[in-house]
Amino acid sequence: MEKIILYNVGPVTEELIKKCAANMRIKTVVAAPETYNETLESIAGGKRAEKESVFGAAAATPHSGGSLMLMCGLSDKHMDRLLAKLRQSAETLDYKAVLTPTNAKWTLKRLMLEMEREKKALGG
Repeated sequence: MEKIILYNVGPVTEELIKKCAANMRIKTVVAAPETYNETLESIAGGKRAEKESVFGAAAATPHSGGSLMLMCGLSDKHMDRLLAKLRQSAETLDYKAVLTPTNAKWTLKRLMLEMEREKKALGG
């Protein structure tokens, strides 16, 4: 099933993506800050991991910077159309990623940190 997961995205960008995705019959989910330490596959599957205890609150603190669009199972055609629509608009996303067998076991936190690391490595 095709799905888009948005994290830390502004309201205008969120609305643009939701509208474009709806036209292609793609489900859009906004990941809540509480999902920051959950695996991508659990977020994509709509499953919720157990909430962390109060003692784990520091580790559960959401990532403050960067917006993310995670594309799950999108066809090449749909991905191309969605990315073209984003390029045409004035809206920006810090990170765009695709759910893969490798990153499916990662937490949202790990994906965001990896995307930051790659951006810095590329001089961004």
